[in-house]
Amino acid sequence: VAVITSVFIQETFKTAAMDDRIMMLNKIRARKSHIKKVGSLFKHLDKNGDGVINIEQFREVIQDFNVQTWLAAMDLEVQDAFELFSLVDKDGDGVIDASELVEGMTRLKGVA
Repeated sequence: VAVITSVFIQETFKTAAMDDRIMMLNKIRARKSHIKKVGSLFKHLDKNGDGVINIEQFREVIQDFNVQTWLAAMDLEVQDAFELFSLVDKDGDGVIDASELVEGMTRLKGVA
């Protein structure tokens, strides 16, 4: 009986460890997917292709229903484009580059 109990406990610990690994892998995949999606958003926002987005470009695209729906699907409700822009513009220079957008949206979403 002690041997059977010991084997059962050992297998239970193995299963728990496997669940933790699966959970970590899923979190990593979710982060990579989020970064890819925000990168796509940046390309959509950067209409002139200069590598940065100013508040006017941001406000114009954020008002688009499809973009708002897409952001909402990522758990990012946009009530005020200027406030969101300010939160994402980490260095406060009035423009957002791709890395600022990815980092800011990730921070706001809670994936970081």
